[in-house]
Parts: sequence; structure tokens; C-alpha cells
Amino acid sequence: MKKQLLLIVSICLIISQSVLAQDPILFQGTWELESLVLDGEAFSPPFNDEIDTVGLTFEDEEGADIFNSWVCNSFFASINFEEGGDESDFSFSFTEDYSITLIECDLAENTIFENQYFNFYLNTMQDPFEYIIEFLGNNPTLIITASNGDAAVYGNPTLSASDFIKPSFSIYPNPSSDQLYINTNQDTGDYKITVFDIQGKQHLTTSKETLISNPLQIQDWASGVYFIRIEDQNGVMTTKRFIKN
Repeated sequence: MKKQLLLIVSICLIISQSVLAQDPILFQGTWELESLVLDGEAFSPPFNDEIDTVGLTFEDEEGADIFNSWVCNSFFASINFEEGGDESDFSFSFTEDYSITLIECDLAENTIFENQYFNFYLNTMQDPFEYIIEFLGNNPTLIITASNGDAAVYGNPTLSASDFIKPSFSIYPNPSSDQLYINTNQDTGDYKITVFDIQGKQHLTTSKETLISNPLQIQDWASGVYFIRIEDQNGVMTTKRFIKN
């Protein structure tokens, strides 16, 4: 615990001296939670058979900025970015458009941490969240601070100052009433694609190869919010939200 607190203090000292904050960097790859600081105490995310990463992505869905984070469940929300008078003064605010899936964690420790983590955002959702990106060496650290002083610290091991990656897949049109197309940016390798609703009910499982010539047919589905999860051959998963009209 002491080592974690020292890490947070060290990061904050570095930030106070030199800051690089750029919106485009946020949208590159997956940010992995390293520490959650609540009332001055640092909590590490769980790492077990059910949870290997507490992730966060920022995505652009047809001009709307989307916040997407997950533990057992996925938390999606629309956000607006703001820039203050100083070049290091960056923040984002949540809109009223957000949703959280209702899947139960298998392990109690994951449920406890998930509640702490999601409440970090939900408890002060009406206020802006300040964020800072600092390159410690060649890899970035993202620190998001709530209005009550709590903070979430993320790393991005796949991203460096000179090597940005793009989101692994896109879906369109979104919203849709009849057909949904999925486009990945990988030329080789197959994917397992799963679609489930906000209650966690699975609606279909298919593969990338199947969808090359056949879009998802969703005209008979009930209207509402759905989630598409893509898992590659290495077990890496990415999730996106879409709306069925």
C-alpha cells in the first residue's frame, strides 16, 4: 500500500513540473487501470481468472465522443471535452446518455472493486473530470481526477510517443434498424464476435469470416442498447455499444 501511495505522489510531482495533454492520444488503444485513489488510499485493480484488465477507451462514434470502461460489466457514456485557458487545463464532462450492463461478477472481490470504480465516476458525474497525460519515458500515463479529489491512474502499454494504434474495429450504421456492419483493421486472423443486450443476455455468436459478406441482421430484435464484443485469437477483447431503433 505504501509503495502504491508513493507511486501516486511521484506521478503528481512529475505532472506539476511538465505536462503533455492532447485529446487525440486519448483515442489511441486501451488504457489499463493501474490504481484507483479514493480518499487518499490507493486500490489496485483485481487480477484473477475473471478479470485480467480494467480497461478504458475513448471512441468517436459518428461525431459523438464515447467513454467506454469495463470490469465485469461495461460502462458506456457520452462525453464532452473542454479546454481551459492554460494548455495543461483539460477536462471532460458526462452527458445524461450513459448505460451500464447488469452482468454479475463471479467473484465477490471483483464486485466490490467494480462498485468502487464505477462510483468513482458516478458519484461526481455532474461535475467535470480533469485529465492529464504524461509521458514517463516513452509510454503515457493518464490521470483522471474527480471534483472531490479522487483519481484514477491508467497506463497504455501498447502506446508510445511515436507509435499510435487505431481502434480494432468499427460498427455502422449506429443507430441501425435492420443491418449492422462490422469492420476490423486486421487483415489476418479470425475473431469471435458476441452480441448481448444491456441485461447480459447473449443474442448471437459468430466470427469475422462469417461477417465479411454478411452483415448482422437485426431487424427482428427489440429496440434498445446492445453491445458487441470482439475477441481475437490471443484472447484480447474489445467492446462497443450500438442502438437498435
